[in-house]
Amino acid sequence: MGFRPTGEMIEVRSHARRLYDVGMRMVGEWCNKIPELTMRKWQSWEKQDGFLSWWTDLFPEHALVTIADLRALENEANRALMQAIASGDLQAVNMVIKLMGMQQANQATEETNLDEWFSADADGAWLPPIPEA
Repeated sequence: MGFRPTGEMIEVRSHARRLYDVGMRMVGEWCNKIPELTMRKWQSWEKQDGFLSWWTDLFPEHALVTIADLRALENEANRALMQAIASGDLQAVNMVIKLMGMQQANQATEETNLDEWFSADADGAWLPPIPEA
């Protein structure tokens, strides 16, 4: 048996959607505009099994972030960074320099760890144990 919203929840969600569409996107803002909604009531609703899934049917923007969303975000961030660099933004240049340094440090650490793992000094620790006959 799935979640069953109350009539009040249905009304509040509909009102909240209208507010969301005109730029009021936070629950606290909804509480200020919807007389029957309080933060305490919202928190009690949120704790109910299935409430948030039901809520996000009307608010797909509140659903989980997907891998595709993260890839799009990364693409937009990279594009904005490149545009800032092209326009001469020194902060953007410094950010890229720091990111490249961090990437190189991470790559060097990974390579060092692998070298240590497979080195002769490890006494073959990476090899599976040989069963005794």
